[in-house]
Amino acid sequence: MQLERVVAKDIRSAFDEVKERFGEDVLVVSNQKVGRSVELIVAVDITNSDAANEPAATQSVAAVSDMTQVAFEDALKHVAARVSAPYSRQPSDSDDAYDAQRLRELTALIKGEFAALRQEFHLAQRLAQVQGTEPQSSMLMDELYASGFPVALGHLLNNELDDSTDLAAGLGQLQMLLTQSLASSQPIELAGMHWIMGSAGAGKSTMAARLVHSAVNKFGEDAVALISFCDRKGGSWSQTQLNAAGAGVAAYRAQTPESLKALLDELAGVRCVVLDTGTQLSADELALIGAGTLEQQVHWVLAADVSEYAARHQIARSEIAIDSVCVSRMDSGVLAWPLIAALIDSQLPVCAYSEGSQVRSGLVSCTAEEWVTKLVGQFAQVLEDKLVQVNAMQQAKKGFSVDTLQG
Repeated sequence: MQLERVVAKDIRSAFDEVKERFGEDVLVVSNQKVGRSVELIVAVDITNSDAANEPAATQSVAAVSDMTQVAFEDALKHVAARVSAPYSRQPSDSDDAYDAQRLRELTALIKGEFAALRQEFHLAQRLAQVQGTEPQSSMLMDELYASGFPVALGHLLNNELDDSTDLAAGLGQLQMLLTQSLASSQPIELAGMHWIMGSAGAGKSTMAARLVHSAVNKFGEDAVALISFCDRKGGSWSQTQLNAAGAGVAAYRAQTPESLKALLDELAGVRCVVLDTGTQLSADELALIGAGTLEQQVHWVLAADVSEYAARHQIARSEIAIDSVCVSRMDSGVLAWPLIAALIDSQLPVCAYSEGSQVRSGLVSCTAEEWVTKLVGQFAQVLEDKLVQVNAMQQAKKGFSVDTLQG
């Protein structure tokens, strides 16, 4: 399971978006007002949603059902029971360890999210008291907060943005400040070996598939390989095979560091090797990644709609050096302000992002400036849509008033 963040104009719209994106089987962890919008934090059963997209033969783990009908404590008990529940195939010690670890991570993540939400709320209260004796913030800052902009980051940028003479100048200033705050980066270099890492549900396997398609477009099918490395999640190997078949490249599987070393020796002439890694790696497996080569790149996948706490938590728990971040789901409808705050703090560079449902053309290599330009452009589109709605409402109100006077 993983926490997802949804921001909408009202509670009904938020629930509609949750239902459309994640289906009925979600657990609402919290909801609160964020500026003029409503924020929902929901727990999504990632294993269940992944299995729904695979052939029936690979769906070996029982799905957690009716999550919306049980209390939070019952949901955790249900997941805990699944760790020891009988499988349709013979369970192994590694399966039990994987599920138990996922349960512990989920519990810690939810506790951390609640603590972060409380801290954000208290910070907003304190800043509101301080700003009560100061001039009002600009319209741009009000709209940023309404779109889910982190309070702490907004407080740091407030003075700079208040000096802007108009909205266009303010957006330009925002883009410049965010670009300067992020670590500078270069677009992803396709040649070489790419470790694709990240937490469950971040879009790691899909990002690996998008990278493979980009490499095929540049080098050709025979010069690219996709490897599943120590991914112990049920159905992961089938997904890797499907992704490789869609790109027309060979798929390989390595479950130990020794087998991977032998496999890489055989693929020495391949221009681009993409390794889709598991989420629970042993010390030996991590050591193999950390050893590195001059052509190796380690990419951590973070979703654009991830919460600030979850992003910081994932980055902090990484036991190896991360070269760059690939941002998934840039078209999720949620602006990636919390993610950008976490990346400013960690100073990890962004090298690519994905958008759209087409895996073949969905990877966009970028610099930090280009990614910020994309994000600020999405925010500008939100402002434009809101302005159109306001103008339409004013025109309708004006027309109603004229008709009333004439009547």
